[in-house]
Amino acid sequence: MRILFLEAFSQRNFSTRWRTYCVSRYLKNRQHDCHIYHWQIDPRDIALVRALPVVLQNVVVRLLATVRARRSAALARKTDCCVVLNAYSSGTLISFLQRQCGGYIYDTVDFADCEDFIRLHCAPGWRGALARWRMRHNYRVFLKYLDGARLVVTNNFHCINLAKQRGKDAFLFIDPIPADYLQPVVPAQKLSPFTIGWTGSPATAHYMAEYVDVLRSFVARGQCAIELMEGSTAMATATGAVCVPWIEPAFRARVPRWHVGIAPLPSRVEFPGKFPGKILQYMAAGIPSIVTPKGMATHFIKDGETGLYAETPEDWQRCIQFLLEHPDEVARMGANARRDFETRFSLEAQMPEYERVVLGIKPPAAAQ
Repeated sequence: MRILFLEAFSQRNFSTRWRTYCVSRYLKNRQHDCHIYHWQIDPRDIALVRALPVVLQNVVVRLLATVRARRSAALARKTDCCVVLNAYSSGTLISFLQRQCGGYIYDTVDFADCEDFIRLHCAPGWRGALARWRMRHNYRVFLKYLDGARLVVTNNFHCINLAKQRGKDAFLFIDPIPADYLQPVVPAQKLSPFTIGWTGSPATAHYMAEYVDVLRSFVARGQCAIELMEGSTAMATATGAVCVPWIEPAFRARVPRWHVGIAPLPSRVEFPGKFPGKILQYMAAGIPSIVTPKGMATHFIKDGETGLYAETPEDWQRCIQFLLEHPDEVARMGANARRDFETRFSLEAQMPEYERVVLGIKPPAAAQ
């Protein structure tokens, strides 16, 4: 089968790794002809663009994205199946793709922004007016892609329900990390002192703001260290944490050596569509998680079995203290998390159903 992955994010965007590259590699190994085409170009990849001021870089990147989106239409004519990933800022291709390859499959992550979510990410008043307009515009485009798709593939129940409300078939597909990508380590190989880790972009680091005092208190007493895989320097300073570059070698080397991973969310926002992909990474690395039980977090973590739930600062204080005092529980829950990852969420566990439902391909055992 000839499969085209039309990816709206740039190749440097870390989130493209799982749903675009890992899926494509798996299918290539199954003898399918897969092609990946990115609409967006990172300015660091083009010398002439890289030399421009940041404002002009953004303008050029947007123009190139429009040109490349039109180019992708020609590529779609030559495929049997077209999968559109993470597109919600340009709706120019929707009508064309509906006529090609029997329509298109829309693979979207946790883009289902409610007004509370928009306010959380935008400055108040006139300073955040443009950002609010852009997010609301993107949300309208996102809905157009939902409506135009013949099948919606997503990583969270909120988008599943939204698609079904709009009369669309939907398939839940968790970000598929290969089982051998992150390898758990034995306790002797863990970092010293006890290390709490967090992965995420600077745009979401402020989710920890409610719990800064709790995190800082443990660091100040010398009970633990905190690492932010990218994060923000402001949040690192506030919590007493250290920022680690979010590049692949650091990611694969550091995350399994943490003792526990955290995924805090602000209490004032419901986050019905939030997909905390960091939790999945912690599970793959064989470490337990402390999570705010919102969005998809409760689908990943079973309280007391693969991690702990914490909603208030007092909860966070209690959970961290418990894990510090019970290293055996850290090991037990981490091992449970890894087993659950292998069984439910790894690339290998999910792809047979993906092939059957999304691509219409019967697994070898079923075809015999």
